[in-house]
Amino acid sequence: MGWGGLGMANNISNPFVSLHESFKIREDAGKVEAGLFNPKEWFSGKTALIGGIEYDLKKHGLRLKLEYDTTNQDEVTPDISVRSRLNFGASYFLSDSFNVSAAFERGDQFRVSFNLKGNFLRDTIKKPKPKNVLKLNRKQLERYKEDSNIFYRSLNRSLRDESIYIQAADLKENEVDIAVASSRFYSFTRLAGRTARIVSALSPDEVEKINIHSMNGDFEIAVISVDRKEFDDSDKGFGSPNELLRKTKFSSDSDNPIYKSADFQPTINFPEFDWNMSPSLKHQIGGPEGFYLGQLYWKTDTTLKFKRNLSLYTSFGVNIYDTFNELNNPSQSSIPKVRSNIQNYLKEGKNNIQRMQLEYFFSPYKDVFLRADLGLLEEMFAGYGGEILYRPFNKRMAFGLSLHRVKQRDFDQRFGLQKYENTTGHLGLYFDLPSQINTQILIGEYLAGDKGITLDLSRRFKTGFTLGVFASKTNLSAEEFGEGSFDKGFYISVPTKLFFSDFRTGNISFGLHPLTKDGAALLNQHNSLMSILGDTNRFSIERDWDYFLN
Repeated sequence: MGWGGLGMANNISNPFVSLHESFKIREDAGKVEAGLFNPKEWFSGKTALIGGIEYDLKKHGLRLKLEYDTTNQDEVTPDISVRSRLNFGASYFLSDSFNVSAAFERGDQFRVSFNLKGNFLRDTIKKPKPKNVLKLNRKQLERYKEDSNIFYRSLNRSLRDESIYIQAADLKENEVDIAVASSRFYSFTRLAGRTARIVSALSPDEVEKINIHSMNGDFEIAVISVDRKEFDDSDKGFGSPNELLRKTKFSSDSDNPIYKSADFQPTINFPEFDWNMSPSLKHQIGGPEGFYLGQLYWKTDTTLKFKRNLSLYTSFGVNIYDTFNELNNPSQSSIPKVRSNIQNYLKEGKNNIQRMQLEYFFSPYKDVFLRADLGLLEEMFAGYGGEILYRPFNKRMAFGLSLHRVKQRDFDQRFGLQKYENTTGHLGLYFDLPSQINTQILIGEYLAGDKGITLDLSRRFKTGFTLGVFASKTNLSAEEFGEGSFDKGFYISVPTKLFFSDFRTGNISFGLHPLTKDGAALLNQHNSLMSILGDTNRFSIERDWDYFLN
């Protein structure tokens, strides 16, 4: 039984009318502000029996479907013709995770689709085991005492075989400190564990403790100190990861990274230049000009690193093919058009500079991090500003403040600027709830000058798969905001490692932001501090501790 859009067929009387006369009438949808909850309208107005039948031919991997459609779209939208209330469909399952479907709908429409699914809560593809490292003989170990550089070179060579790169190292009488970074591993604990295994195999017998300084970018995010004997016993199966965890110490000394004072500091020839390029897509979905309008373009990203913590990031696109000339739905917003002019940017900025941004990072105090930036910050705004983040290593929360002075870019997305400018910034509170639910609260002023709050709730599963929802409410009225009444959406993030037989650090992200509105519009920040440091406290390391020994 259905009401509202599903009750348009009106093929049965509304049973709730017997409870109260108010259920007889449903207010015209056009008179109700979209995006609001209207419980008074629930179960009221026209009512229809709805239904369908599915029949499985499991032996043949086929599923047949019959549906009775009560939406009566032809009565709501004259441009839509409905010749039949019966829809027919079939799905063919090529495997447990992939099927293709075809359907004949409304008497004159044919639809084809496919469905790919998977269990993102488990990494079902085996990954490479740690590589064997041969322990050194007595003669080789004696040479270390004469020249520690031999030890550092051995470490460097063995770590590079695992795509781990030394940032600094210090061999002392009974312990080794080593700072490492890698773009291979999704989890910092797996990076630290493989580093500890190699250091233990190559260190002199006198070494009793191994201190791994994990780095992300140029930030030292954590120090994991393991007892060498306890680690070796656990690695051989004589102890469990939990036993090793209880005997391991964690700390943070972000304002005094080891690469500033270590005995071994690899030579880095600045400036460093890195680049990558690939085809990419842009699209507009669900607009009045067509369900899907898009662009295929060639994207090039470059990084010019002048020294540690200071880099210039550039991203530009060259058009290959697009259908954006069909866009013809200009913004009717009554507030500054900070996002709703997106059609102008898509049509006029087909060959564009998406970003040209100078960034500087710094940690002046323990667990306090700074980022300053200036330039073409995103596709629609240029400016300058920065952010500060306090991330107590031993707490499940963090506090941040971001502030930027921005000016709107020309639609062609080159170097020209428009007249509109504003100061935007937010106070941020980030904390963890039970069941791996992460909470983000932002309070401040948005790009269009409206002030309000954004709440983001997400859950991270063991594999790194993340599902989140968000909503914002500002001092704009529902009429000023427009259709939707307030900003909201959801997103998912799937680690790419789940699709490969080797390790990967990236994510495949998808989000649904139903409407491009000017209210509650946030500045898109490249390399935000939370994106770098948001999953680096002690509890995050303990959560992923099972990866330390594999």
